[in-house]
This record gives sequence, C-alpha cells and structure tokens, in this order.
Amino acid sequence: MLAPIFPVFLVMKESILIEASRTFVIPLKQLKDLQCQVGQYVRTDLGLESHCQLTLTIILVLLARSMTRTIVGFEVMFAKEPLFYLPTDVALACSIAWSIVSTIGSFFKGISKKRKHSSSASNAIVLLYAVISIFIRTFTIVLFWTPCLGLMNCLRHLQGEMYPFYYPYYGYANANDTFHFGDADSIPWNNITRWNYTSYREASPPRHTLYTMFTIEQYFVGFMIALTTNVIMQTVAKKWTNPDVYGNASWIDLGVHSISTTFIPQPLKEWDEEDGSVASHRKRKDLVLTEMLTSILLNFGFNLLLISPIIILGNKFLKKYNKNKV
Repeated sequence: MLAPIFPVFLVMKESILIEASRTFVIPLKQLKDLQCQVGQYVRTDLGLESHCQLTLTIILVLLARSMTRTIVGFEVMFAKEPLFYLPTDVALACSIAWSIVSTIGSFFKGISKKRKHSSSASNAIVLLYAVISIFIRTFTIVLFWTPCLGLMNCLRHLQGEMYPFYYPYYGYANANDTFHFGDADSIPWNNITRWNYTSYREASPPRHTLYTMFTIEQYFVGFMIALTTNVIMQTVAKKWTNPDVYGNASWIDLGVHSISTTFIPQPLKEWDEEDGSVASHRKRKDLVLTEMLTSILLNFGFNLLLISPIIILGNKFLKKYNKNKV
C-alpha cells in the first residue's frame, strides 16, 4: 500500500539529512544506510521498469511492422495520426531511446550512491558493461518471441503456404493422395501443400505451429518458467558464492536483487563498502569476483535457452528446404 509514496519518502529523507549535516552532527552510518537504500531502489525498481518497457516497446514496434505477424491489430499504431504531435515512428523511436537512457542512468545512479569517487576509466568500463548487458538481454528476449509472433517477416514460408492449390481445393484430395507430373516419380500431396483438404471446397490452412512447434500460450508459459528459474538459480548461486553478504540479507531484498540481476549482473554489496584489514578486503574482493562470474555465466546459459525458438525455426526451414530439394 505504501509502495507509491515510499520512494518519495526515501528521496526526501536523504535530502533532509544531507542538508541537516551541513549544520548539525548526523550519524554517518545512518546517512550511508539511507543512501544505499535509495541506490538500491533506483538501480532495481526504476532500472527494471525501464528495461521491461524497452523490451515491450521494441516487440510492439516489430509486431506492427512485420508482414508475417500472427497477431493483428497493432498496425493501427502506425496510422497517419500523430502521437504527442509527432509522427508515430518518431514518437516510438524517442520512447525506445528514452528507455535505454533511463535504464543506463538508473544503473549509474544506483552505483553512484555507494561509490562517490570514480575515475573516468572506471565509469567508461561500467558504461560499456551496462550497455552490453542491456543489449544482450533485450536482444535474446526479442528473439525468443520472434517465431511465435512472426516478427521481422520471419514466417515468409508459412505465408507462402497460405494459398491452397486450385485442383485439390475443388477436386478434394487428402494427405495420402499423390501428385503426378509427367514421367517423374509421384510425390505425396503433403510434401507439396500443408493444407488439410476435408471435403469439396473445404480445407483448413496450416497453423503457425508447423514452424514454431509451440503455440503463443505455450511460449508465454515457457518464458515465465525460464525467467522464474533464472531468478531462483541466481538466488541460490549468490547465497552459495557469497554467504557472508546474502546470508544476512532479507528474503525481500534478496528476491528483488535476484530479479534485477537477471538483466544486469551486479553484487548486492561491494567488497570495499565495509571497513577492515587488508586480508578482509582481499577476501571480500575474491568473493564478489566469484559471485559476479557465476551470475554472468548463469545469465549466459539462460540467454542461450531464450534463443532456442529461433534455432527451432531455422531447423524447420532447413527440413522444408531439403524435402523440396529432394
């Protein structure tokens, strides 16, 4: 219930403490803890929202522009009517660009709350890391939905098979009939057309599952299972690789952090945030390094899983091509 006003409360409290610290003595730990909470909110909630908005906008644009889309209606978005006094293409391009800037900016703001002083080289490395992570995750999600939604004109083969042959449509042929052409060997009709001829002038067109293997509903269930499994695996991996930090974290903080890590791998607590000896700093640094490598490898494996539908689509195309070649 307090979620809409809680971020405002955090930002106002931080501003008040910073302003009060110029005149009064403010406990440093209280101010640092509050800044960490604000940074966590900016880096997770705002970053996650911007990332989801970016991915959804790109999918909607590709769906409206594709000539082989399996869901119709979104092409109305690209009518001649302006959107916010701008052409629709320009308005959506500005929205995508703003989402990219917001996602990267949220990640930088979250880091700056914990690390006040950074060199230009370190900022450049963080920027490159954020851009690559956002691009890879967004690209793999778009590729996952490409076959079942028919994005980027990828279902041209299915579109070509939507036209039934004239003679079987009027003369009625079933899948067991053969096609004869001159002295060549006879060919089964199901190698020529994928239509299901049921009776005179009645035939059912092929479904898009002929190339995608699964329906859109099954793709959605698989997508949610993959994301949920990714979050669970990230949680288990972080508690295993860095138990000192994640063993003391609450399940809410750990869950929110694991969700944001599936988009941009990041540690919950940096190795240099706490005081200690050189040995303790070195130990925390090694733990954070192991944690980050494990998190990146997990995301890499799930990104490979998300591009499996496009591999299935290509395999179906090759089988169709080889069958027609024979």
